[in-house]
Amino acid sequence: MITNHVNRFGLGPHGLLLQNRSGKIWRYKDASAMFREVARPLGLDKGEGLHQLRHTFVSVLIQLNLNAKQIQEWLGHESILETMDRYGHLFPNSLNQASQLLDSHVVLALQNKAEARMLA
Repeated sequence: MITNHVNRFGLGPHGLLLQNRSGKIWRYKDASAMFREVARPLGLDKGEGLHQLRHTFVSVLIQLNLNAKQIQEWLGHESILETMDRYGHLFPNSLNQASQLLDSHVVLALQNKAEARMLA
């Protein structure tokens, strides 16, 4: 869908996907105003807007196991620390996952070593 849009309309200023009606950079306030125009008639209350949509988007990406660095880049955060400070609690228990991976690696290495001794 995005590819079709770019093919049809091209990119905005600075290689951005969207531009405002004047052909300038489409700012958050422009997007927010447009979202409100559509959202209110659909029954979304005040306070239910783009910011909540952004958090939902990130939460879904984390559930899909997208790389944290990629999420940081998409969000435009200057550092991974900003992303992890905001969303780190949503990531699966990576310490548990890391310890399981290390355990599996050690077990496999020991099995390979034992097999090599038996063949020698």
